[in-house]
Amino acid sequence: MERTYLLIEIGKTLVMDEDRLSYGAYVLQQHHESLVKARPMVRTAVKDSTTEPFVRAHGEKTYTYYGKIERMNELMQRAMAGVSVLPIRAVLGDGYDGFVGGGGGGGGVKVERLVDVGERD
Repeated sequence: MERTYLLIEIGKTLVMDEDRLSYGAYVLQQHHESLVKARPMVRTAVKDSTTEPFVRAHGEKTYTYYGKIERMNELMQRAMAGVSVLPIRAVLGDGYDGFVGGGGGGGGVKVERLVDVGERD
């Protein structure tokens, strides 16, 4: 007898789609030793919120730390794309084509790209 296997819906979220997006990168990122090392610091951060757990564990902010390690930077970017793009697609459907103007202050202009200008101090 030959066995066959298939992924159920939740398992499919860990496999890359045609745009190379999945939740798999997020799962890997969340289990990376740098974040695991920061987790025990959460209790301290709740009591003293002046410093976030990752900074307590590594002495610098998450994005600064990951920005220095190319492999981690790529993983973080894939993880953030997976946890933002995929849910938006699920909510809005495949036919959504951006923010088209009209109501809501769009002024008739279609927004094709939003840019993050960084942190404020």
